[in-house]
Amino acid sequence: YTLYNNGLCSSRPESAEVLGLNLCFNHLTESIGLAYSLCIGKSNLYASFTHITLVSKTEFSAQMTAEKPVTIPRNGGFFLDSSKLTFKYIIKDAETFQKFLSNAHNYTANDTAEIVDDINLEGVTLTSASSFKGTLDGGGHRLKNWTSDATALFTTLGDGGVVKNLTIDESCVLTPATTGNFGFMAEIANKYSVIDNCENNADITLNAATAERFRIASLVGVSYGSVKNCTNNGDITINISGDVVDKCYLGGV
Repeated sequence: YTLYNNGLCSSRPESAEVLGLNLCFNHLTESIGLAYSLCIGKSNLYASFTHITLVSKTEFSAQMTAEKPVTIPRNGGFFLDSSKLTFKYIIKDAETFQKFLSNAHNYTANDTAEIVDDINLEGVTLTSASSFKGTLDGGGHRLKNWTSDATALFTTLGDGGVVKNLTIDESCVLTPATTGNFGFMAEIANKYSVIDNCENNADITLNAATAERFRIASLVGVSYGSVKNCTNNGDITINISGDVVDKCYLGGV
Protein backbone atom coordinates (compact mmCIF):
# COMPACT_ATOMS: atom_id res chain seq x y z
CA TYR A 1 0.00 0.00 0.00
CA THR A 2 1.04 3.63 -0.44
CA LEU A 3 -0.09 6.31 1.95
CA TYR A 4 -0.89 9.78 0.61
CA ASN A 5 -1.76 13.03 2.36
CA ASN A 6 -4.66 13.79 0.06
CA GLY A 7 -7.20 15.72 2.11
CA LEU A 8 -10.19 13.36 2.39
CA CYS A 9 -9.00 11.67 -0.81
CA SER A 10 -10.19 14.63 -2.89
CA SER A 11 -6.84 14.99 -4.63
CA ARG A 12 -6.14 11.33 -5.34
CA PRO A 13 -5.08 10.59 -8.94
CA GLU A 14 -8.13 10.64 -11.20
CA SER A 15 -7.16 7.21 -12.53
CA ALA A 16 -7.34 5.64 -9.07
CA GLU A 17 -10.19 3.19 -8.65
CA VAL A 18 -11.81 3.51 -5.24
CA LEU A 19 -13.07 0.19 -3.92
CA GLY A 20 -13.97 1.07 -0.37
CA LEU A 21 -15.67 3.66 1.78
CA ASN A 22 -13.94 6.39 3.71
CA LEU A 23 -12.84 5.13 7.08
CA CYS A 24 -12.45 7.57 9.95
CA PHE A 25 -10.15 6.65 12.80
CA ASN A 26 -9.57 8.98 15.72
CA HIS A 27 -6.99 8.87 18.48
CA LEU A 28 -7.78 11.22 21.34
CA THR A 29 -5.90 11.79 24.58
CA GLU A 30 -5.73 14.64 27.06
CA SER A 31 -2.94 16.26 25.14
CA ILE A 32 -3.60 15.52 21.51
CA GLY A 33 -6.26 14.61 19.02
CA LEU A 34 -5.55 13.15 15.61
CA ALA A 35 -8.05 12.36 12.86
CA TYR A 36 -7.35 10.10 9.92
CA SER A 37 -9.50 9.85 6.82
CA LEU A 38 -8.72 6.81 4.70
CA CYS A 39 -9.88 5.96 1.22
CA ILE A 40 -9.05 2.46 0.01
CA GLY A 41 -8.18 2.09 -3.66
CA LYS A 42 -7.36 -0.88 -5.85
CA SER A 43 -3.60 -0.61 -5.33
CA ASN A 44 -3.16 2.24 -2.92
CA LEU A 45 -4.41 3.61 0.35
CA TYR A 46 -5.19 7.31 0.25
CA ALA A 47 -5.21 9.08 3.57
CA SER A 48 -5.44 12.46 5.21
CA PHE A 49 -3.95 13.18 8.64
CA THR A 50 -5.37 16.14 10.52
CA HIS A 51 -4.00 17.48 13.79
CA ILE A 52 -6.82 18.61 16.04
CA THR A 53 -4.50 19.80 18.79
CA LEU A 54 -0.81 19.38 19.34
CA VAL A 55 1.32 20.08 22.40
CA SER A 56 5.02 19.48 22.91
CA LYS A 57 4.46 16.85 25.57
CA THR A 58 2.74 14.41 23.23
CA GLU A 59 4.36 11.26 21.93
CA PHE A 60 2.96 12.08 18.50
CA SER A 61 4.87 14.59 16.48
CA ALA A 62 4.28 16.82 13.49
CA GLN A 63 5.89 14.15 11.35
CA MET A 64 2.58 12.32 11.41
CA THR A 65 1.23 14.82 8.85
CA ALA A 66 3.00 12.87 6.07
CA GLU A 67 3.86 15.54 3.53
CA LYS A 68 5.22 12.84 1.22
CA PRO A 69 3.83 9.42 0.24
CA VAL A 70 4.73 6.81 2.83
CA THR A 71 5.05 3.15 1.88
CA ILE A 72 3.76 0.73 4.48
CA PRO A 73 4.36 -3.04 4.49
CA ARG A 74 1.91 -5.43 2.90
CA ASN A 75 -0.84 -6.00 5.42
CA GLY A 76 1.32 -4.56 8.16
CA GLY A 77 -0.77 -1.55 8.98
CA PHE A 78 1.05 1.53 10.21
CA PHE A 79 2.11 2.35 13.75
CA LEU A 80 1.24 5.40 15.78
CA ASP A 81 3.39 4.64 18.79
CA SER A 82 1.13 2.41 20.88
CA SER A 83 -1.74 2.60 18.38
CA LYS A 84 -1.92 0.55 15.22
CA LEU A 85 -4.33 0.43 12.33
CA THR A 86 -4.06 -2.96 10.64
CA PHE A 87 -5.18 -3.77 7.11
CA LYS A 88 -6.32 -7.15 5.84
CA TYR A 89 -5.17 -8.60 2.55
CA ILE A 90 -8.35 -9.34 0.60
CA ILE A 91 -8.48 -12.49 -1.55
CA LYS A 92 -11.23 -12.28 -4.15
CA ASP A 93 -10.05 -14.48 -7.05
CA ALA A 94 -7.35 -16.88 -8.20
CA GLU A 95 -4.88 -14.07 -8.94
CA THR A 96 -5.08 -12.53 -5.48
CA PHE A 97 -4.93 -16.01 -3.94
CA GLN A 98 -1.70 -16.76 -5.81
CA LYS A 99 -0.24 -13.44 -4.68
CA PHE A 100 -1.17 -14.25 -1.11
CA LEU A 101 0.61 -17.61 -1.23
CA SER A 102 3.72 -16.04 -2.74
CA ASN A 103 3.93 -13.60 0.21
CA ALA A 104 2.58 -15.82 2.98
CA HIS A 105 6.05 -16.62 4.37
CA ASN A 106 6.37 -12.93 5.35
CA TYR A 107 3.20 -12.89 7.47
CA THR A 108 3.40 -12.53 11.23
CA ALA A 109 0.83 -13.18 13.95
CA ASN A 110 -0.48 -9.64 13.42
CA ASP A 111 -1.28 -10.20 9.74
CA THR A 112 -4.60 -11.40 8.33
CA ALA A 113 -5.76 -12.41 4.89
CA GLU A 114 -9.47 -12.85 4.22
CA ILE A 115 -11.20 -14.68 1.39
CA VAL A 116 -14.33 -12.79 0.33
CA ASP A 117 -15.67 -15.07 -2.42
CA ASP A 118 -15.37 -18.65 -3.68
CA ILE A 119 -12.04 -19.06 -5.52
CA ASN A 120 -12.15 -20.79 -8.91
CA LEU A 121 -8.76 -22.43 -9.48
CA GLU A 122 -9.55 -24.11 -12.80
CA GLY A 123 -6.38 -24.19 -14.90
CA VAL A 124 -4.34 -22.60 -12.10
CA THR A 125 -1.20 -24.24 -10.75
CA LEU A 126 -0.62 -23.21 -7.15
CA THR A 127 2.78 -23.13 -5.50
CA SER A 128 2.89 -23.97 -1.81
CA ALA A 129 3.83 -21.24 0.63
CA SER A 130 6.90 -22.45 2.52
CA SER A 131 5.49 -21.23 5.85
CA PHE A 132 2.67 -19.15 7.30
CA LYS A 133 2.35 -17.57 10.75
CA GLY A 134 -0.56 -15.22 10.11
CA THR A 135 -4.31 -15.81 9.90
CA LEU A 136 -6.14 -16.97 6.78
CA ASP A 137 -9.89 -16.55 7.19
CA GLY A 138 -11.82 -18.34 4.47
CA GLY A 139 -15.02 -16.56 5.42
CA GLY A 140 -17.02 -19.74 4.80
CA HIS A 141 -15.96 -19.78 1.13
CA ARG A 142 -14.69 -22.60 -1.08
CA LEU A 143 -11.68 -23.46 -3.18
CA LYS A 144 -13.15 -24.84 -6.41
CA ASN A 145 -11.76 -26.77 -9.40
CA TRP A 146 -8.30 -27.07 -7.85
CA THR A 147 -6.15 -29.83 -9.31
CA SER A 148 -3.44 -30.51 -6.78
CA ASP A 149 -0.64 -32.91 -7.60
CA ALA A 150 0.98 -33.20 -4.16
CA THR A 151 0.70 -29.46 -3.53
CA ALA A 152 -0.45 -28.16 -0.13
CA LEU A 153 -1.38 -24.56 0.52
CA PHE A 154 1.35 -24.38 3.17
CA THR A 155 4.39 -26.57 3.61
CA THR A 156 4.45 -25.53 7.28
CA LEU A 157 1.74 -23.82 9.27
CA GLY A 158 4.01 -22.09 11.74
CA ASP A 159 3.65 -21.22 15.42
CA GLY A 160 0.62 -18.97 15.76
CA GLY A 161 -0.56 -19.66 12.22
CA VAL A 162 -4.33 -19.95 11.79
CA VAL A 163 -6.44 -21.31 8.93
CA LYS A 164 -10.17 -21.11 9.52
CA ASN A 165 -13.58 -21.19 7.84
CA LEU A 166 -12.33 -22.65 4.56
CA THR A 167 -13.72 -25.52 2.46
CA ILE A 168 -12.13 -27.58 -0.32
CA ASP A 169 -14.98 -28.14 -2.79
CA GLU A 170 -15.96 -31.52 -4.24
CA SER A 171 -14.97 -30.19 -7.68
CA CYS A 172 -11.27 -30.40 -6.73
CA VAL A 173 -9.00 -33.25 -7.87
CA LEU A 174 -6.52 -34.10 -5.13
CA THR A 175 -3.43 -36.30 -5.35
CA PRO A 176 -1.20 -36.56 -2.23
CA ALA A 177 2.53 -37.10 -1.99
CA THR A 178 4.00 -40.61 -1.81
CA THR A 179 6.36 -39.83 1.05
CA GLY A 180 6.53 -37.59 4.10
CA ASN A 181 3.76 -35.69 5.85
CA PHE A 182 0.97 -34.43 3.67
CA GLY A 183 -2.35 -32.63 3.88
CA PHE A 184 -3.83 -30.21 1.35
CA MET A 185 -4.02 -27.26 3.71
CA ALA A 186 -0.72 -27.95 5.44
CA GLU A 187 1.89 -30.67 5.27
CA ILE A 188 2.77 -30.06 8.89
CA ALA A 189 1.28 -27.75 11.53
CA ASN A 190 3.54 -26.59 14.34
CA LYS A 191 2.80 -26.05 18.00
CA TYR A 192 0.34 -23.18 18.69
CA SER A 193 -1.07 -23.36 15.17
CA VAL A 194 -4.84 -23.64 14.66
CA ILE A 195 -6.95 -25.19 11.91
CA ASP A 196 -10.56 -24.41 12.73
CA ASN A 197 -13.88 -24.99 10.98
CA CYS A 198 -12.32 -26.29 7.78
CA GLU A 199 -13.73 -28.99 5.52
CA ASN A 200 -12.73 -31.20 2.62
CA ASN A 201 -15.40 -32.49 0.25
CA ALA A 202 -13.12 -33.74 -2.54
CA ASP A 203 -12.02 -37.32 -3.12
CA ILE A 204 -8.31 -38.01 -2.66
CA THR A 205 -6.64 -40.66 -4.81
CA LEU A 206 -3.05 -41.87 -4.92
CA ASN A 207 -1.90 -44.38 -7.57
CA ALA A 208 1.80 -45.12 -7.28
CA ALA A 209 4.34 -47.88 -7.84
CA THR A 210 6.02 -47.34 -4.47
CA ALA A 211 5.53 -45.33 -1.31
CA GLU A 212 7.73 -44.57 1.66
CA ARG A 213 6.79 -43.66 5.22
CA PHE A 214 3.95 -41.26 4.58
CA ARG A 215 1.31 -39.67 6.76
CA ILE A 216 -1.59 -38.56 4.57
CA ALA A 217 -4.82 -36.81 5.51
CA SER A 218 -7.19 -34.40 3.81
CA LEU A 219 -6.30 -31.19 5.66
CA VAL A 220 -3.00 -31.68 7.54
CA GLY A 221 -0.43 -34.47 7.49
CA VAL A 222 0.84 -34.00 11.04
CA SER A 223 -0.32 -31.40 13.55
CA TYR A 224 1.30 -30.45 16.83
CA GLY A 225 -1.24 -27.65 17.26
CA SER A 226 -5.02 -27.49 17.42
CA VAL A 227 -7.34 -29.00 14.81
CA LYS A 228 -10.98 -28.43 15.72
CA ASN A 229 -14.43 -28.38 14.14
CA CYS A 230 -13.00 -29.87 10.95
CA THR A 231 -14.52 -32.51 8.67
CA ASN A 232 -13.50 -34.74 5.78
CA ASN A 233 -16.32 -35.87 3.50
CA GLY A 234 -14.17 -37.17 0.65
CA ASP A 235 -13.05 -40.75 -0.01
CA ILE A 236 -9.34 -41.46 0.39
CA THR A 237 -8.07 -44.19 -1.94
CA ILE A 238 -4.45 -45.39 -1.93
CA ASN A 239 -3.29 -47.87 -4.59
CA ILE A 240 0.37 -48.94 -4.30
CA SER A 241 1.32 -51.57 -6.87
CA GLY A 242 4.83 -52.23 -5.56
CA ASP A 243 6.75 -51.89 -2.32
CA VAL A 244 5.73 -49.84 0.67
CA VAL A 245 8.81 -48.85 2.67
CA ASP A 246 8.40 -48.42 6.42
CA LYS A 247 5.10 -47.55 8.08
CA CYS A 248 2.43 -45.50 6.33
CA TYR A 249 -0.50 -43.77 8.00
CA LEU A 250 -3.83 -42.41 6.80
CA GLY A 251 -6.17 -39.98 8.53
CA GLY A 252 -9.45 -38.40 7.55
CA VAL A 253 -8.83 -34.83 8.69
